[in-house]
Amino acid sequence: MPSNVDPAIFVHALIGSKPVVFRAMEQLRIGRAAAVGHLVMFWGSASMHLDDGVVSRATDAQLDEWGGWTGKRGAFAAFVRGVHVDSEGRIFVLVCPATQEYVELPCRAVMTS
Repeated sequence: MPSNVDPAIFVHALIGSKPVVFRAMEQLRIGRAAAVGHLVMFWGSASMHLDDGVVSRATDAQLDEWGGWTGKRGAFAAFVRGVHVDSEGRIFVLVCPATQEYVELPCRAVMTS
């Protein structure tokens, strides 16, 4: 990756009102801001570590770490594996809004200079 390019993800402007946030709040028993934070951290790390968005290639410890999870070990990973992947084990969020197709991973970047 060129030195003037930083990894980036795009997050919906109203992310705090999306169903995935409410699912995280309910299952993880955390507040809205915490849910958004954990999800954004996870999506960013997953975009860099999972070539095709399939979470089965990551350990529970990795999923927890990528989400910045410090609660009960494995709880964030269980959330991701249980309600945040499709039938093929790919992360739901990695879909292009325009085409409804999966985004090629790892997501690459925006220019910073």
